[in-house]
Amino acid sequence: IVAAATTQTSALYSGGSLGLNLSGSSTGLAGKLGIWDGGKIYPTHQEFAGKNVLMLDGDTILSDHSTHVAGTMIAKGVYAPAKGMSFGASGLIAYNFDNDASEMASKAASLLVSNHSYGIVCGWSYNTSVMPNRWEWYGLPGDTEDYKFGYYSSYAQSFDQIAYNAPYYLVVVAAGNSRGETGPAVGETYYGYQSRTDRMIVNKGARPATISSNNGFDVMEAPALAKNVLAVGAINPLPFGPAVAADVSIASFSSIGATDDGRIKPDICGDGVNVISVGTAAADAYVAMSGTSMATPNVSGSVFLLQEYFAQKNSGNFMRAATLKGLVCHTAFDAGNAGPDYIYGWGLLNAAKAAQAITDNGVKSIISENTLAQGQTQTFNVIASGSGPLVATISWTDPAGTPGTVGVVDNPAIKLVNDLDIRISQSNTVFMPYILDPANPAAAATTGDNIRDNIEQVYIANAVPGKSYTISVNHKKTLSSGSQAYSLIVTGAGGKAYCVSAAASTADSKITGVQLANLNYTAAAGCTSYTNNTNLTAVLEQGVTYPLTVSLGSCGGNFNKIVKVFVDFNADGDFEDAGELVATSAVINDNASFSTPILVPSSVAADTYSLMRVVTTETSDPAAVTSCGTYAKGETQDYRVNFVKSTKDAGVVSIINPAITGNCSNATQQITVRLHNYGSAAISTIPVVVTITNPAGTVTTINEIYADAILPGQEQDFTLNTTFNTAAGNNYRITATSNLTGDTQNSNNQAATTVTINPAPVLGALQAVNCVNTNSYLLTGTGDGTVFWYANATDALPFAAGNSVNTIRTPTNNNFYAG
Repeated sequence: IVAAATTQTSALYSGGSLGLNLSGSSTGLAGKLGIWDGGKIYPTHQEFAGKNVLMLDGDTILSDHSTHVAGTMIAKGVYAPAKGMSFGASGLIAYNFDNDASEMASKAASLLVSNHSYGIVCGWSYNTSVMPNRWEWYGLPGDTEDYKFGYYSSYAQSFDQIAYNAPYYLVVVAAGNSRGETGPAVGETYYGYQSRTDRMIVNKGARPATISSNNGFDVMEAPALAKNVLAVGAINPLPFGPAVAADVSIASFSSIGATDDGRIKPDICGDGVNVISVGTAAADAYVAMSGTSMATPNVSGSVFLLQEYFAQKNSGNFMRAATLKGLVCHTAFDAGNAGPDYIYGWGLLNAAKAAQAITDNGVKSIISENTLAQGQTQTFNVIASGSGPLVATISWTDPAGTPGTVGVVDNPAIKLVNDLDIRISQSNTVFMPYILDPANPAAAATTGDNIRDNIEQVYIANAVPGKSYTISVNHKKTLSSGSQAYSLIVTGAGGKAYCVSAAASTADSKITGVQLANLNYTAAAGCTSYTNNTNLTAVLEQGVTYPLTVSLGSCGGNFNKIVKVFVDFNADGDFEDAGELVATSAVINDNASFSTPILVPSSVAADTYSLMRVVTTETSDPAAVTSCGTYAKGETQDYRVNFVKSTKDAGVVSIINPAITGNCSNATQQITVRLHNYGSAAISTIPVVVTITNPAGTVTTINEIYADAILPGQEQDFTLNTTFNTAAGNNYRITATSNLTGDTQNSNNQAATTVTINPAPVLGALQAVNCVNTNSYLLTGTGDGTVFWYANATDALPFAAGNSVNTIRTPTNNNFYAG
């Protein structure tokens, strides 16, 4: 559950925020999910009941690691915290990793996704399979770091070749845990290779200070270094998902890039710390593990659902692997430095945003699969919609590269074979893709000509809604095989050009200034019929009222004029909807200012962009001032607006105690309310009102304050101090409302539930009732006198006596005994 929340995979499930019902159960997915790992998966565990977990290489030794990974991918959820990402999947094609490349090649044509939570041993490794345990160094003698870190080997090459030959098959690989193995202290004994040519492990004596500790950049190993795989790093869990980039923190052990040739690795991150999944101790055993091995199935099981959804929307057709990989990187929740980096890659998997892009395909997003021929340039025209920044990504499965020379540390030779390029242009401005500098791996991404990666992205944060942009894709040099298939993913597109508004004459009346929220514009000298101020952005919060001031002047005489202000609140490319005329002045006949409050509707979509238009027309008739068209004299000015979520937004998610059913009468029934911070800032001191009614009327109203802080995006359970009396056989309607001062979003402030209290037991036959609201059992019955209650049939002494007894004791094998 936590891993699914971290990557927002839970939004794809039934009851999730997207209104979908994905589980991996579609019949077209059968046999298309694979796993290569270190041993046999426990096939008879209750989480795999009814699933076809095929171990195809005869492994007989159960593996905790393999079983745990498989559970994170497909566990049914018998124990809810261990539910797998694709919990409805019919099964797994499973192998151990001993002959992975040849086995993958044989299965590639039939698979969509496979999980590989392993890598070769590099640098320092603590060997627990020998006694006594010891530190071993796998670099070559004489080197201060292991050349295999960042090295494009024949092993990585083989994975690239498999992917190139099977364009619908995405291989998902763990980044490694090398930063968690830093070696012994300097001066302590370590083991390593006998020589650069003799790989026998021998006692090397005291560790020198010169050997790297695996704790910096460039500590990833094959096969995660392959170009065409999706390499996965590990972050710490986020039970409520991320709200801001600072929420995401890399796990201390997770290996980071870059590759020796400077490519972005890892590609993506998932939850890899204390992940609960299936164990092998028993058919109902569970265990928590940490590692990029755990983050990888969080990702692979999630992206399998994206293939399921894409097929549902596209007549059963699946995405190419390059499309899926590009979509995952394009929609990732940014972490660390802005843009891609060598720690988080493109960020944390955001399955919800990826699924939304599939939903919006052809409307506000583009998911397009194309082929670029030798010497060709392909162009695509889009109009920015304001539904976030305008972002375009190309992704392609590149031909396998040439491995570097064995033993050479940090060989920078480029491994990209077909170098495609993406640019976006608007008027005379060309926007370039992200690039990283491997010589300065901690530095933030800049933009320029990407010569290394087979994913390129152009990100236009200040795209103007309604403006047309041209995306171009071409290539350098000669394409291997004469062409290259690639995928294009675009979001923030699908807009509509705004109508033109301007005066016919530049004489006389003009707008000299506009003030709104953070916007404070003063016009230059002179007059114009139209001013494009879309380089200026007013940031407007949902539900907040702002003062607006428009100042007027003239380049000639003073004439009667009227000001109107329009805001496209629903960002549909016009100002014609109800409520989008936000201000109309009286007739103004001098150089004056017009001020008025404007209310931003609570319903505006957060994190979107739109336009505000200010029009002053020389007229005495308000009807003559419109948002579109040409008028005689005056001026039109356009501004960009950014709608953001409310700073203060407390909501009630649910009432979690008492439960809906299974309750017993209780004179001191407590109430627990789950509160959520939907806003952008920490909140505290939240008034909560709980009203309790039954068919006879109001039972009580409770007013209390939740005093502690709740961070953005997080939840807390609030158990009220005041209790109420529940009577046997009654129904109660409980309504909880949050009333935080300054909260303008009222739609999420209230939750309600109806609870049923069990009828009073009829004394007679022995019975035990589980009272979920009191975490106790009600034991009743009559006999020839007082009933004595025992925990076990062989107990000499009872734990309680009486014809009606409450106990917090847990029954042995679901049985109490009476005598």
